Amino acid sequence: MYKGKITDFSKTLLACCAVAISVFMFGCKNTVNAPTLGTNNQSNLSAADQQALTQMANQDSVVASFDPNYNESQTDNFLGKTNNAITPYFIWQHVILTNKTYDFTTVGDSAYLKLTKEYQGVLNIAASNQDTLTRPDTIITKNFTSTLVTQLLFLRVDSTSNPMFNWKLLGVSLVSGGTPYTDFKINSVTLTFARNDSTIKITDPTNFFINRGYRWRWGHSCPEFHLDDTVTVSVEVQSPNTDTDFVTLTYGANFFGMHRNKVMLDLVSQKQSGTGYVEVFKKTFNVRNYYGYFSAVLNAFTRQTIYDDSAPVKSNTWGLPYKVR
Repeated sequence: MYKGKITDFSKTLLACCAVAISVFMFGCKNTVNAPTLGTNNQSNLSAADQQALTQMANQDSVVASFDPNYNESQTDNFLGKTNNAITPYFIWQHVILTNKTYDFTTVGDSAYLKLTKEYQGVLNIAASNQDTLTRPDTIITKNFTSTLVTQLLFLRVDSTSNPMFNWKLLGVSLVSGGTPYTDFKINSVTLTFARNDSTIKITDPTNFFINRGYRWRWGHSCPEFHLDDTVTVSVEVQSPNTDTDFVTLTYGANFFGMHRNKVMLDLVSQKQSGTGYVEVFKKTFNVRNYYGYFSAVLNAFTRQTIYDDSAPVKSNTWGLPYKVR
């Protein structure tokens, strides 16, 4: 992994560009991190090129698979009854995409696109105020806004009159973001695959790129599963409270929102860290999908979000692409 000490932002981009070009020439795999995109530098990118990259980003199956799993339905999840003043039975969120922002950074033949999506959402909690009931008697709704970011790397491969033929998508990062609170977040995600006993640990989702270059091995290979493969997902969460928070995984939905599944991860450990707490949640389950590309969406919620009808929605979200073949 390239971690040279460079103070000038343009030098960082040039270094990353050089790596991408070397991968293009020699066909080897590399795991270089992309630079943090804080500058919208479109001076070397024509309007036609910007439109082409935007269209390619929105049409990519990895990118497009996120929203059908971020938006949920009432039948996706069940929570067991507990001895709390408010007892949740079902939780699901409905989100509407309200805005997209495209920020381009270009150096030489490389172009980074930072895609920012803003959502208006409603968290629905089917609950009961009476612990003796066996079914919900009310639905609590909480409005929230969330912002999610992913990055894409493109390489210029030609100079034809059609810009759609001039660029190839090399890599797409994971999705990361959530509601505007900084004291509650996902620190890391570890995936353990039973079929080949391999493990992937991710700590920086928007700099963890999934290879989309086909002929060019750049970034990480997209996690692949066969039908009914077993995977264990372990999630580390930074929380301000000692209460057990909630982490759910929504996955399997196609572009039409069909075949969606949802599971709740189990708390396996908790320890104090500074003024807050580090919690580890884990779940092992079978991948039961049709063939193709999908996104698994991790949603972490504070306990107050679910059990306190007056608490705001504090959530953090990661999107994890995978392929079933």
